[in-house]
Amino acid sequence: MRVIALDREETVIGRAPEAQIALASSRASRQHAFLRVRGTDCVIFDNDSHNGVFLNGVKIHSAVLRDGDVIQVADSIFVYSEG
Repeated sequence: MRVIALDREETVIGRAPEAQIALASSRASRQHAFLRVRGTDCVIFDNDSHNGVFLNGVKIHSAVLRDGDVIQVADSIFVYSEG
């Protein structure tokens, strides 16, 4: 398991080499999704990707993340932790 600190205002998830969370999957768009920190909240946004973003098994466009949420982007699974 790898821990990724969300220590910037915006984090890009995708296939692009400049993405902060780089994915090797061909199912991922170059800039598939964005994580934005707003005060104490972290919000995930689907960037109109072809395969979508799933939060706890449900396809979403955007959502505020809560501790323990399971995020799926292409073939990758992430678990959001608030601590």
